[in-house]
Amino acid sequence: MTDQLELEVRKGKQAEQKLADPFFQECLQKIKDEQIGKIISSSPERKEIRENAYSLLKAVEALEMELSRLIGNGQFAQDKIKRGVK
Repeated sequence: MTDQLELEVRKGKQAEQKLADPFFQECLQKIKDEQIGKIISSSPERKEIRENAYSLLKAVEALEMELSRLIGNGQFAQDKIKRGVK
């Protein structure tokens, strides 16, 4: 069980590094801004463009949420290791 907890800690630290990386954040923000721009600037009859942009925007948000979840799991696992809980 400790191996699993240590794996979760490592994954959490890696996720934290990604979310803290300015270049990674810049890339994610660029994608979000581009998609929001497509949604805002598309003409009413271009529904497919807006739907695709919205889907990509939600995918980026899902990635951020997954990284945040991994960080939380890693912190929880680290706490368990410190307390000696198996």
